[in-house]
Amino acid sequence: MTEPQTDAEILRAVRRVQGLEQHHEALRARLDGMHEARTPEDVAEQNRCGEAMAAAAERLLAESVFALEEIGLSLAARAVEVTAEAEGIAIPQTALGRG
Repeated sequence: MTEPQTDAEILRAVRRVQGLEQHHEALRARLDGMHEARTPEDVAEQNRCGEAMAAAAERLLAESVFALEEIGLSLAARAVEVTAEAEGIAIPQTALGRG
């Protein structure tokens, strides 16, 4: 990224990640409320919510890397990418404009 970003472009990137963060936190709150699942249906719902939260976390990390690169913060993007890799989450290279 060599061109300067406008305030509107930066704001769009930040808001995109913020929306994903809010979705992840809503799933976390929902999952925290299910800690006493007793019936098979409750356990199944707890599992679905946990899987959705894990998928949301992966997407949040990937979008964070993309947004940071988009606004010219490549070193920060790489730091998030390394963190994701340490968690076993591969960031698609095509999403990063590298592929």
